[in-house]
Amino acid sequence: MEKSRLQEKPLRAVVVGGGAAGCLAAGCLPDMCPEGMPLSVTVLERGSSPLRKVGISGGGRCNLTNSFERIDSLSVAYPRGDKLLRKLFSRFSPQDARKFFESRGVPLVTQEDGCVFPRSQKSSSIVGALLRSMKDGSVILKTSHRVESITQDAPGKTITISGTGPDGPFSMECEAVLITTGGFSGGTSKMLSALDLDIVPPLPSLFTLKIDDHSLRSLMGIVVKDAVLRIPGTSLRSEGELLLTDWGISGPATLRLSSYAARYLGDRSYQCPLLIDWSGGLGPDALDGLLGDILSSNPRKRLRSTPPPFLQQRLWEHILSRAGLRPDMVWAELGGKGRRKLVEILSSDRYDVTGRATFKEEFVTCGGVGLSEVDPSGMGCRKHPGIFFAGEVLDIDAITGGFNLQAAWTTGYCAAWGMAAYLGAIHENNKTI
Repeated sequence: MEKSRLQEKPLRAVVVGGGAAGCLAAGCLPDMCPEGMPLSVTVLERGSSPLRKVGISGGGRCNLTNSFERIDSLSVAYPRGDKLLRKLFSRFSPQDARKFFESRGVPLVTQEDGCVFPRSQKSSSIVGALLRSMKDGSVILKTSHRVESITQDAPGKTITISGTGPDGPFSMECEAVLITTGGFSGGTSKMLSALDLDIVPPLPSLFTLKIDDHSLRSLMGIVVKDAVLRIPGTSLRSEGELLLTDWGISGPATLRLSSYAARYLGDRSYQCPLLIDWSGGLGPDALDGLLGDILSSNPRKRLRSTPPPFLQQRLWEHILSRAGLRPDMVWAELGGKGRRKLVEILSSDRYDVTGRATFKEEFVTCGGVGLSEVDPSGMGCRKHPGIFFAGEVLDIDAITGGFNLQAAWTTGYCAAWGMAAYLGAIHENNKTI
């Protein structure tokens, strides 16, 4: 009789962090567990509301995933974590993420660049779908609950979670916990200190670059549709749209480079040389030919009045100045030396990066819990059965374009699957407390 009464006691699962990965996992977990298994799922969110970063992502439109049609290798989209995600996509792929939201009443649209948004163009559509999913699963959401420690006396034993809530300190026990606290921070490090995990030092991985060149910064607002950025002496490069700002450079090409070069730049206090190819990678020979064509067609026209087709007037005048050429010079006066200098500046214009700037509030970090700590079959901690990880708390991060949220959906879903298998085994073996 006593054994039967104990079996009816719900198994307890806690999700620490009410972000993208945590909320998707919490909503999926009840349906993944064996039918009839008593289960209590609680989400502890330190902020006053869940899914804040989802709400501001994509400029408030929520770029929730990507078609991946332009991605030849996952390492292009994921500088860190591509090998793990390649395995996890077999369980929850970008197509599965689309089906997840569409089946919950959120029509989606795919842009030409592969970015996927809700048709409403409102992040509230995605937030609403996740909250409904949790409500349907009877998930308990507790906001303003800051978790400060997670301990486990022995592998596979009860887990104790302690912290501070609106009414003061709290402590709760559970059989399984999913940690999805987002970008790794000092608070997360303290929370996990008792678990003896390999932590890869965290650094920002999506940011714009400061360049202290008054002439360049005076061109703020100019967009170069196809530019190539390179850090000389390395293989680090990116390409795409470049935005000139009043502090330096931004836009997709800059953000991609910041992701690829996150550790390189961090190790150098965000100071290094940078080469800008304003032509989008045409190459010196093609550029020389293009300048020759302009000269042949416009020998008596002034340089300033005949920019190459890929440059705006103000930027062209800036480049002429960088090449040491008078803008009122006519093309017939250019000469071989001036032409070679123009080719050099157009293809390898050198600046000094002097720092970084934040990318609005859509910050992303590299680093976190080392991937060697996690069993990819279910995102469980190898050292501590019953503890699971998902989302940006792991050493996974991506370039812009919906790839970071896709990593959150995938790791969150796979962690829920792993938790369901773990809790189901406890249920079947009558190991409830």
